[in-house]
Amino acid sequence: MRQVKTAFYLIKSKINRKGDAPVYIRIKFGGQTINLSTGMYLKPDDWDQKKLKVKLKHKQGLAFNNQLKNLEEKALAVCTNLIENGDRISLKKVKLM
Repeated sequence: MRQVKTAFYLIKSKINRKGDAPVYIRIKFGGQTINLSTGMYLKPDDWDQKKLKVKLKHKQGLAFNNQLKNLEEKALAVCTNLIENGDRISLKKVKLM
């Protein structure tokens, strides 16, 4: 069975007036890829590019990382449910849920 893969990333090219950039989640399955906004914005200096998470020196680093972990778990749970129900996994379905 193919594996669902996720990763978080910061889009520095979309920095807003406050100097914050949006954090996105990328979900891959088979030949499909979907990028979804997490609704989270951070200063680029607060993002750990190697670990793909918020640096713990950030005042809400732990809370933000927990929020990202929950989003990842939710995406994986949706995919698992689709597989268990015999549905074909479509990342568009994941986006809608």
